[in-house]
Amino acid sequence: MLVLGFFVLGLIIGSFLNVVVLRIESDETLGGRSKCPSCGALIRWFDNVPVVSYFILGRRCRYCRASISWQYPAVELLTGILFAFFGSLEFGSGAPADLAAIAWTLFLIALLTTIAVYDARNMEIPLILLVLGIGGAIVYAFASSALAPFSWTDGLAPWRSMLFGGGLAAFIFSLLVYFSKETWMGMGDAWLAGIAGAAVGFPALLLLFTLSFSTGALVGGALMLSGKRGMKSQIPFAPFLAFATLATLAIQALDPEWLFLVLLPV
Repeated sequence: MLVLGFFVLGLIIGSFLNVVVLRIESDETLGGRSKCPSCGALIRWFDNVPVVSYFILGRRCRYCRASISWQYPAVELLTGILFAFFGSLEFGSGAPADLAAIAWTLFLIALLTTIAVYDARNMEIPLILLVLGIGGAIVYAFASSALAPFSWTDGLAPWRSMLFGGGLAAFIFSLLVYFSKETWMGMGDAWLAGIAGAAVGFPALLLLFTLSFSTGALVGGALMLSGKRGMKSQIPFAPFLAFATLATLAIQALDPEWLFLVLLPV
């Protein structure tokens, strides 16, 4: 039941994330009911059920019959799966520290999904999303440090790991942006790298970088081989960084035997 509860919550949040992406694009507020982007008709509640309504309506608006993008059910389903996986994994005993960890993880999933989709559509990352991510990381760092059992030798471990991880990741990506004159990636990616580095912690930076750059290279190479991109074409990097962040967190949680090979010394 716990997994199902997180999955349903993820479907609902995923539906909201689609709204966030589209309304930031059109510079609209998040208030008000959802409407068809083609005809402007208000969408009734029974036509707004995550995933299900998309197929019941035959992938078309009830009123103008315009096609509904596959992005809607894809984001909803992806968010539902991620919430179910990480939520049940992180829930633990229900202690305050566990609840803080799950709140941060679910917030991070929602944030990274929104950023990845927006960057894939527009080749940029909205500043408001980066500010929310940095603010969330700071709040969680305070909470995790306050709720963790105190030790004279290791009392500030959450702070150190997040601070070093986020700071070093942002610094390295800033150098890449500077020396490439923003042809490889933009400053938004550097700020996002800081959030990602804080999320996974300093020891896991090597794994984060390896996963993000390798998946980016594989997808970029596949697009060039298919003729959809050229050698000088720009590819949004946020989706790869978002994937690498969540994959790194999942690997850390599952704790495979080989993980120590890609962890930095602390």
